Amino acid sequence: MANALAPMLQAFPRSGWNTVCPDVLAPRALCLEGVTPMYIVVNTIRAPEHELSRIKRAFRDTAHDLDQFEGFLGIELWQDDGALLAVSRWSTREAFLAYPRSELFRKHHKGLRGEKAMTAAQIKMYEAEAIA
Repeated sequence: MANALAPMLQAFPRSGWNTVCPDVLAPRALCLEGVTPMYIVVNTIRAPEHELSRIKRAFRDTAHDLDQFEGFLGIELWQDDGALLAVSRWSTREAFLAYPRSELFRKHHKGLRGEKAMTAAQIKMYEAEAIA
């Protein structure tokens, strides 16, 4: 894949991914009874306080739009000194990657394409599991 999403995809290679639970694209270790695999994306946004308030409102006003994506599990806003962390939960990496490739992403980001926005953003991604 010759675009800005390629480094992200390479950071989470498909080797070792599960064929035992075909309905869940998760590492084998996560395919256990009582464990729900997730893919967590943390976007850290640093800005002056008044800008963070505006950004929080924008997230609140548009978060429901993400419900249309299969595999979207939820989003939380965490605030730290001078930073807003948008923490989204997805069923799989592939479910998340459908969002930055979408027209809705462009709408949410003033026309910016996902590849460009993802390169400029401070984003960390994690494979996770819900155990309780």
